[in-house]
Amino acid sequence: MLVLSSIQNLVSSIQNLTMKSKNPQNESTTIDQLQKYAQDLAEVYQSKKGKVKELRTAKQQLFKYADDLNQAIFELKTANQELQDSCLDTIHRFVLTAEYKDEEIGDHIVRMGRYCAFIANKCGLTPIEVRDISFMLLLCMT
Repeated sequence: MLVLSSIQNLVSSIQNLTMKSKNPQNESTTIDQLQKYAQDLAEVYQSKKGKVKELRTAKQQLFKYADDLNQAIFELKTANQELQDSCLDTIHRFVLTAEYKDEEIGDHIVRMGRYCAFIANKCGLTPIEVRDISFMLLLCMT
């Protein structure tokens, strides 16, 4: 908006200069005024140019931060999944230990885990909650 205003003032001054060019004293004043407008316009242009450059740099930095955050989230999800898998593997090994002592008890623990998973599924729980209930029962019964 400021640039447009400066351009309009410059155009207006040029028009005034062409009308008043017959008077040498007015011509000198008008030329000085035009130079001032030109300087103002150049300053405004440089200022806007600098701000655009700053915005581009900030935008690039934000994209880099977003990429870094996405990478961190991916790594956290991977680590979380590995931790869950490790916990489930440990629980499964407890069941195998119980089964080693008495095969009938081991089969009973696995069967009860499946029943609990079935009931949890029928209750409308999410697949993750169903899985967790199934494995928690296995853990409780070992």
